[in-house]
Amino acid sequence: MWPLEDSGEALDSWIHWLHRSSTGGLSARSFVRFRYTVFIPTYPFGVVSEMLLLYHALPVAKATGMYSLAMPNALNFGFSWHKFMIVRPLFPTLQRAPC
Repeated sequence: MWPLEDSGEALDSWIHWLHRSSTGGLSARSFVRFRYTVFIPTYPFGVVSEMLLLYHALPVAKATGMYSLAMPNALNFGFSWHKFMIVRPLFPTLQRAPC
């Protein structure tokens, strides 16, 4: 089973694989139309599920300090993974692009 955040991409990839293995009596044009029509409603589901996963991961990231770098250190650079996860949804360009 694939993670919730990849459900739209996985379904799209499955449809693409099915088309490549055998057309099943459908023309290539109708199969491509079906593939992209299925992708339209599943993409928002993937975005929403990714936001929910980030929301539920916030307390763990804050409590453990996972992937964070505290000052002072040799690099004189601080990074908070918890704060990055809060800011990330505000910038859609940081989202993974669909295949």
